[in-house]
Amino acid sequence: MVSERRTKEGSILRSFFDDQLSYIGGLVNNWKQSRKRQELEKQIVESVVDVSNQRLRSTPQYVKALRSCAVRLYHHVQETADKLPGPTDLAPEAFSDHPLINSLFVNPDDITRFLSRDQELLKYRKDRPLVSSIHGYLVAQKTIKQVLGSSLVDGQVVNDVLQNTINFSAHKIYTPAASSEEALGLIKSFLFEQIISSVSEELNNEMKQEKMRMAGKDHTAHINSLSNPSVYLRHLTEQLEHAPDLLSLQSSQLKVSKRGVLLDPADRQAANEFDLYEIRWNKQLQKVIVPVRCQATSGQKTYSSILGYTE
Repeated sequence: MVSERRTKEGSILRSFFDDQLSYIGGLVNNWKQSRKRQELEKQIVESVVDVSNQRLRSTPQYVKALRSCAVRLYHHVQETADKLPGPTDLAPEAFSDHPLINSLFVNPDDITRFLSRDQELLKYRKDRPLVSSIHGYLVAQKTIKQVLGSSLVDGQVVNDVLQNTINFSAHKIYTPAASSEEALGLIKSFLFEQIISSVSEELNNEMKQEKMRMAGKDHTAHINSLSNPSVYLRHLTEQLEHAPDLLSLQSSQLKVSKRGVLLDPADRQAANEFDLYEIRWNKQLQKVIVPVRCQATSGQKTYSSILGYTE
């Protein structure tokens, strides 16, 4: 009986200590997670200051003032970029296989020329000659124009029909990388920095205009101007408060004929059908964005040989 009682008491004690250790372990883990979150938030704030105005560090409590809006914007950028689809192969062969690539370029040779001339691809390929596959984001400008053309109406060809044509220009590759994961991380950083740079540029231009207007005025006027880091900080936080206004992503389903005419979804003629993603940061023009994967070879030629490099 005594032995059984001791065994039972020992079991209760072990269970108690196990629970305590589990509780303490949970507290330690929560503390570590909290520390990591605080360190990340501090890094986010410091990156905003680095890009915008380093004189903000002379302002007391600048980290506290910026933390909320900067972290909110950071997470908004992360969530927005995560909504983009997976990569599409960008190669001459894709012109006949992928409706979106077919609409973005004129013909397979147009793709070859682009891949051999894009400055970001050139630089990346030169710096990383052993990489066989390059991931990145193809950005282009979309233009819609109304024209008169022929159309099939009730089985008959009708001329002088008002149509909307779609055209893509100013193609460019952003954030080339060795993997889609790396490219996604880079585009998130790029978008975050572009937003901060754009907002800061507006404030800096306003500050220059203020200096011109206040030439010869007393010191009091300067205290209330953007030249004062405290005033600049207040205006910057106000600008960064509305994250959805600073970065937006829209997707639409399009049906485009082989001649580049936007068609009604019910139209039965042969056409390219695809989802189009368009992104806008701050007050910049909305641009088409496509995650892409470029192979290092095209047919029997490598892009390196097109560019004159030897592997």
